[in-house]
Amino acid sequence: MKLEVFSFMEIFKNVKGYEGSYQISNFGNVKSLKCNNEKILKLSNKTDDYFRVNFHMKGIKQKCLYPHRLVAEMFVPNPFNKKEVNHKNGIKSDNYFENLEWCSSSENQNHSYKTGLQIPKKGEECHFHILKEKEVVEIRSQYVYRKVTMLMLSIKYNVHITTIQSVLNRTNWKHI
Repeated sequence: MKLEVFSFMEIFKNVKGYEGSYQISNFGNVKSLKCNNEKILKLSNKTDDYFRVNFHMKGIKQKCLYPHRLVAEMFVPNPFNKKEVNHKNGIKSDNYFENLEWCSSSENQNHSYKTGLQIPKKGEECHFHILKEKEVVEIRSQYVYRKVTMLMLSIKYNVHITTIQSVLNRTNWKHI
């Protein structure tokens, strides 16, 4: 079995647009080359858990960039020209190139649910809910005691009959 040396060695490449001033490594480290003084920069971490780094150049406005994007742009192939970068292990601070992959927005979203980084909203927390929790309880109790039909409930609550079916089958509003 052939081992790739590339995986174990830290390799620095110039950051596009900042050649000669900043470099990014396949490990996610950012190096400043200013004033003939090479220095690994400290990354800042804001509220979303993604590391950032501020780039300064003479005559150019300060710019805040994400190291994970820089690593992906320099070290991760993107044959399908996908727009987003995903952390495979779900750890946003792990910017090692083998932990990053290019993905679509929907692939990134699905990954966040699978790994538990995002928890789906339920009931009234969900921005597109039609019914209120109180109404769901009413619908179930009225139908259980056969006081009304699904059609009557859909008319009463001004929703489609399939909405009533999904409430009664517990496809939606499972938590109640």
